[in-house]
Amino acid sequence: MRRSTRVASRKTQPAEPIFEEDQLMDEFTPDDDDSDGEDEERKGRGASKKKRGTKRKKPANKATNPTPAKKLRGTRGRLKDILEMPMDILVEIFGHLDPLDLIHLTWTTKAFRALLLSKNGNSYAIWKSSIANVPGLPPCPEDLSEPKYAHLTFVNICHRYGRKTTSIGVFWYARARLCKGCAEQEFCLEVYELNDDWIRNMSRLRPLIPSAELKSGTYRRRPPRTYHGATCARWEKEYEKAEDKEAWLNNKIETQHRVADHCDDCRDWLCEVEAAARAAKKSEAEGRKPVVLEMLKNLGWSEEIAMLEANEDSFAVHPLDHSAVVRASKKKITDQVLADLKPILVAYMENVKEARLHNVRSRLLRARLPLLEEVYKPYVAELPANTIYPSLADIFFHPDVQDIMDLPSETEVTSRNFDQIRSSFSTIVSQVLDNLECQVKSMIPSSCIPCGETGTGHTDTLSLAVATFLCANYQCTHATGLRYPQMLFHSCSSLVDIYLMSGAGADIVSDEDRDVRTIRNTTGSTKWNVLRRIKFDEAGYNILTQALEMCGRDPKTTTAADMDSEMPIFECITCHSRHEGRLVMPWYYLTHHRKNAHRDGVNFIPFKFCLLDDADAANARVRLLEQQQRGLSAIDSAGMICMHCKQVGHAVELKDHVEISHNISQVTENDIAPCIGYNNECESMTSIRLWPPRLSIKGDLI
Repeated sequence: MRRSTRVASRKTQPAEPIFEEDQLMDEFTPDDDDSDGEDEERKGRGASKKKRGTKRKKPANKATNPTPAKKLRGTRGRLKDILEMPMDILVEIFGHLDPLDLIHLTWTTKAFRALLLSKNGNSYAIWKSSIANVPGLPPCPEDLSEPKYAHLTFVNICHRYGRKTTSIGVFWYARARLCKGCAEQEFCLEVYELNDDWIRNMSRLRPLIPSAELKSGTYRRRPPRTYHGATCARWEKEYEKAEDKEAWLNNKIETQHRVADHCDDCRDWLCEVEAAARAAKKSEAEGRKPVVLEMLKNLGWSEEIAMLEANEDSFAVHPLDHSAVVRASKKKITDQVLADLKPILVAYMENVKEARLHNVRSRLLRARLPLLEEVYKPYVAELPANTIYPSLADIFFHPDVQDIMDLPSETEVTSRNFDQIRSSFSTIVSQVLDNLECQVKSMIPSSCIPCGETGTGHTDTLSLAVATFLCANYQCTHATGLRYPQMLFHSCSSLVDIYLMSGAGADIVSDEDRDVRTIRNTTGSTKWNVLRRIKFDEAGYNILTQALEMCGRDPKTTTAADMDSEMPIFECITCHSRHEGRLVMPWYYLTHHRKNAHRDGVNFIPFKFCLLDDADAANARVRLLEQQQRGLSAIDSAGMICMHCKQVGHAVELKDHVEISHNISQVTENDIAPCIGYNNECESMTSIRLWPPRLSIKGDLI
């Protein structure tokens, strides 16, 4: 049979099962490979068959044409005469080899197998000396021969099929190495299957059966999950053959306890060996990294690396600890490897530098922002009640303030640096408000209200009745009907997403966003509409345009103040009910009603509304005003403010406060007023029901 045919047949045939205890030492290693001994044996049997593709040679004349000596490839056959040496010298030589080297020798020739796997004193002395050469390795156990012990310890193949695969585990207690699939087949017995007569009443022996927890990937002796089937079958045969079964049981328990202790020692030794191997590989990899460091320094990153190494509080990873460098250092670092690492590490170092500069600026801002607060807070405290003013974060981005905040880190900034803006702080506030107004105007599409083209030429765009805005926060209960300048105090306009505050979100794309995060974390103030939640309400614009046209008003010139003075009342025809009556509301509540009542999930449903006549409108205004006053006087309300001392609360509380604290007997709207920007739906004029229901011309209910 040709060698290729033999190899192919061996791959398709499974190897012998796990070795039994009573096997001879010369049966331990399978003789799969061709060897010199086999070649000699074939020569002795006679002439071989003619090889295909060659001519039969004539027998050589030994007298005239001697047969040329056979040429050996490489160093093959150089040590063929080593076995002719005296046995005591061979024992001394082989005793200095490692066990794995001896196993490899047994796979070479039959002569070496005969020497190393024979049951005699010489073989025993060789294996014993070889095992003793391995530091920390426990001695050979009593239930294994030295070759089997060496094979189990050092040959990393699956014992079931004799092949090397991934995820091979050492089952010391079962005396086998198995891959994952074979382990599931070998450890196949569950607890309920251990109910044979020979083990049913042997509670002392059951915990000593080799077991494994294969699902979790960790193997242990107790408590068992699945049991080794071959061991159970072998013990059952031994139990049946034993004449004194009680003595057999005691002897087996005593033996297995010693085996278990030896297995624990083997596990500890293997863990130490693997840890030492990992440490050696890591040390070898660390020795290759200085080449990468030298490359980075030659590229001009010496200073940045020195800063990174000096800053112990930095969260940045050292470039030598980068995942790409760790992978590359596992092998020899060549010029090509360095060329591949160069763009990766340069990009990483740029990110490290950028993060370091951001951290430096963040520390500077945390030190300088309290100085800005010393100017901002006294100014806001002196403003009259219900005055519109920007937040500290909006003041921060004014050019005059930025000139102070952007001073180099070497410059010490004190309160004296802010004296130059203290006197002109009101001008700075006015300029910031103008910028906010321009920002709000830029939200309005030119197709709706072209800025600067409002018909009369002098009416401000933001004061128009149709200039309405909404909040994109789906959790906001007052997301529509926002108007300038009250919208500057809308609660959602100052909310910051948690990812923006932590610096881990996709919203942080600029230096300005990072400054906003620092300001928020330091002072609690946020730049207005930093998350772009406030938007122009085009649907509300269309509804209000239709409402103004019903009133005979020009949407391009009519302001919100004009509509508030007239206060037209509208009825939603779609929401009419024969049981509850007509649903009416003031003009500005039409956008709220559309959001709250005419929406199917995320889609809005069209609705019809009409203008009430004067009699019904007058009746509705009285009731709506009563509803508003009742809401502002509720005990849990905080929608009113004292115009003298800025105390907030409900109307009843503030009326008593003004009379007692400010000695005013006749309290008017000049003394207490609704807080600007305070939107509480239950305290505003929303909607009511009028009775009787609407009738058609024929007298039928709609």
